[in-house]
Amino acid sequence: MGASVTFALTSRAARIRADLAIKKYMKTLPADNASAFVENIARVCERDLRADIATTPYRPMTWEEMREMEATGMTFAPHTRTHPILSRLPPEKAREEIAGSQSALSRELTRPLSVFAYPNGGKADYSEETIRLLKEAGFTAAFTTEPRSLGKNDSLYELPRFTMDGANDIHRARLIVSGIYNALA
Repeated sequence: MGASVTFALTSRAARIRADLAIKKYMKTLPADNASAFVENIARVCERDLRADIATTPYRPMTWEEMREMEATGMTFAPHTRTHPILSRLPPEKAREEIAGSQSALSRELTRPLSVFAYPNGGKADYSEETIRLLKEAGFTAAFTTEPRSLGKNDSLYELPRFTMDGANDIHRARLIVSGIYNALA
């Protein structure tokens, strides 16, 4: 991203593009630097960015929303507490992120799953150590964001999945879920 970048925030689409670009850049930062980066943006913008989180398409769900969804049959699985890239953390910090997420779901919901979804989910975002920690915590499988079909020899801790980013209509969602979208990309 460089030392200085300016975003034109004149439309919702432009704000979403800026949000995605900033998040992409933040994923390259060491875990401890991401919070300072956000605080610097807030200072430069002279704005409390926490209020803007409510309008982002990626805002976190509330426990109340999750319980309501669970009551209709939806299930949830741990994904860490603060969404760090696990391969960049020392093992003890990764263990805290994994166990903290698992504990929070168990405390707040009635049927959390024993599978895990890696934050970001790319091959570089988890490691053999991460897989060991998941097994130690009792997880039976973990999902990446590698957009491909499942192979018969795939590890249960490196399962592929298709993300729904950009699925703004049902037709595109169907293409993504079927695997056609990624096959054509």
